[in-house]
Amino acid sequence: MKVLFVHDHRFAYIDNDYYSPGGLPNTVWSRYLNYFQEVVVLGRTLTENNKEKLTMSSRDRVTFELLNYLEAHANTYRYKSRVKQDIKNIIEKHNINAVVARLPSELGYAVIDVCREIKLPYAVEVVACAYDAIANYRFTPWYNYRNLAIKILAPFSYRKMRRYVGGAEHVIYVTENFLQIRYPANSTAIVSYASNVELPNFEENVLNNHISLLEEKKKELRFGMIGNVDVLYKGYDITLKALALIKDEIPPFKLYLVGGGKGDAVRNIARELGLIDNLVFVGKLRSGPQVFHFLDKLDLYLHPSRQEGLPRSLIEAMGRGCPCLGSKTAGIPELLLVESLHDTGDHKKLSAQILELINSKEKQINAAKVNFMKAKEYNMDILAGRRNVFFSSFYKSVIEKSK
Repeated sequence: MKVLFVHDHRFAYIDNDYYSPGGLPNTVWSRYLNYFQEVVVLGRTLTENNKEKLTMSSRDRVTFELLNYLEAHANTYRYKSRVKQDIKNIIEKHNINAVVARLPSELGYAVIDVCREIKLPYAVEVVACAYDAIANYRFTPWYNYRNLAIKILAPFSYRKMRRYVGGAEHVIYVTENFLQIRYPANSTAIVSYASNVELPNFEENVLNNHISLLEEKKKELRFGMIGNVDVLYKGYDITLKALALIKDEIPPFKLYLVGGGKGDAVRNIARELGLIDNLVFVGKLRSGPQVFHFLDKLDLYLHPSRQEGLPRSLIEAMGRGCPCLGSKTAGIPELLLVESLHDTGDHKKLSAQILELINSKEKQINAAKVNFMKAKEYNMDILAGRRNVFFSSFYKSVIEKSK
């Protein structure tokens, strides 16, 4: 039995192997290979030659099929008929028995259309909010006409995703509540939830070491964020505005940004706010040890995002014992205590929260302990068990329909 995994994710082909920017490492395919003999991955091409910046996605029993004419998302609409025909060809070429469509993604919607047409079983993974992904995106400058266009497009994307999720017989969400409410499955569907974030079982010494770091007296504080620095809905402007309000009330600090992108817009904002000397662009780090080492050095992790599913970087920061502050966006309130949350876009509230934490070692240490314990819920063994029940049910339904 073979399964086709479909998402708009980009992969780079380097030295006969496929690489991901980080979201789909080769370990992720195990969840499907537990039931299917082979996984075929359908995605888009990524132009990148430096594999040191990427994560290996290739492994045995996994084949990649990339569409190289979808550089821009708009091309999915432009080549709609071609995309569907290519999907049919890939299904026939590999003798596909079932499909997993990760949403929101235009390739995901297209493959569901094909599945319905040819009566092929499919399951849906809901990993983010289509509305937030569009409505909260920002082009610069603020008067760019595309900002108005995305405001108009967002409600259509929301209704489209509700329709596709609602029509699926098997749906698994990355959140416990948020995405289920926005994009409900139909009453007869098999439904589950399991975050895409899978943490190893961190030992208590991880927490103890971070508490020791928080207790130290420092000449300079280290704040951190993780995400592509050109994706402004991650809230870099919110963080910078918050820090600008209190820069004279707290010790010297640096804001370290981990992730790809050039960061020109972020630099401009920092320069306008007088924080350009406080900004450090780290660049990309490999998931796992490199990211964990970065997090282990932070006094505070900030996640004021305008759009999310359930943020991997925030859970990883919590799992390393970092005090964290975040917005009330998507699944973030499922992770942090109420006192660690601010309304989306409210830089004044975030500013006050940063000041309160920095001025209290007791609150920093308590936040580190609470976050560390919460992150244990995302242990890979716990999530794998829940996910296995879902995919076992899906696999059995595929077998039944193939008779």
